[in-house]
Amino acid sequence: MMKVLLRVGLVMVASVWFSSTFVGPTVAEPLDANAIIKSLAPIKYLPRHGGMPKRAVDLEVKFKVNSAKLTTRARHQLDALGTALQGKRLKSSSFEIVGHTDASGKASYNLSLSQRRAAAVVAYLKQQHGIKTARLKADGKGESYLKDPLNPRASANRRVEVINLNPVQVQA
Repeated sequence: MMKVLLRVGLVMVASVWFSSTFVGPTVAEPLDANAIIKSLAPIKYLPRHGGMPKRAVDLEVKFKVNSAKLTTRARHQLDALGTALQGKRLKSSSFEIVGHTDASGKASYNLSLSQRRAAAVVAYLKQQHGIKTARLKADGKGESYLKDPLNPRASANRRVEVINLNPVQVQA
């Protein structure tokens, strides 16, 4: 009986290990408007608490391969961003939309692709959500700022960063 229980336990441990080791990476759920607001909303920064006063969020905005064409999943994520940007806590802020790529391909191509993707995000937010041009700035960084530098081709590196450009109020 003890041998049977031990074998069952080993099989369960092995199956958990196997599934967590060999199953591909999970796709992150899109952030909802409230989560985006929490990341971007203006705050009073208390230097004694440490950390950076920059208000930014990385969003998983997927595009067609080697293009700036938004996928359906990307549009859903950008709809949440558009809702957040229209909310009262963010309505008076301006934002930089920064495209990032992984390190596959030539650096010059990745830079151009990231710029086109950032521009596509800005265009979508303007067209679909009526966000004013003056509130959005598009920029691309290519593969310059990898989120996962140990794995330069990781999908985590392919992202859109949204940065609140309004100065944070520093409270002494």
